[in-house]
Amino acid sequence: MDITDADGSNAKVYSVHLRDAPHDGTRAAKVIDIAPSDQANKRRTRTLKGLLMEVDLWQLGGHHAGIVKLFEVFVGANYFAAIMEECGPSLLQRVHEIGRMKAADVARILKQMLQPICHLHDLQIVHRDIKPENFLFEDAVDRSRVKLCDFGMAAKVPMRGLLRGRFGTLPYMSPEMVSRSGHSFATDVWSFGASAYFLLFQEFV
Repeated sequence: MDITDADGSNAKVYSVHLRDAPHDGTRAAKVIDIAPSDQANKRRTRTLKGLLMEVDLWQLGGHHAGIVKLFEVFVGANYFAAIMEECGPSLLQRVHEIGRMKAADVARILKQMLQPICHLHDLQIVHRDIKPENFLFEDAVDRSRVKLCDFGMAAKVPMRGLLRGRFGTLPYMSPEMVSRSGHSFATDVWSFGASAYFLLFQEFV
């Protein structure tokens, strides 16, 4: 792979070119530093366990046009890399670029956002970090569809009971997530509603 550029926060995202498939376009590589393999410590084990769980849920729910495709995963001595579909800017970036969006455009985008959320819920998966930043435009074209990404906080919902803990991004968190009182699919619905409000009014609920 030829790495051409990078950005990101917790993980670095690179645009990569596949040498053995020159006509297959480019991919995005999400790379996360992990503890060296010769350090048999709990942090590495915990980090890898979380990343592999993310991959499992991504692969389980990823066969949908509204979810960024995951192609393959590599685990090295001190890194984890997920090779995925390369997309355009995030929905949040687009809002920052153009300002308040037209109601018709927001309605179209919200419909596209709901489709992968419903798909995941049908598979008993809750995303737990629904927000404009985690929806990427398929390409740089203004009216291209948005796709859901980042399964780092996703989880399978148990047949009985609720999930526990606090996950997500505070302005979009549901009340039950903030209070740690137990959560399920409804937490994604709340986050979707908070995202819709932000897209319409550019302020938080």
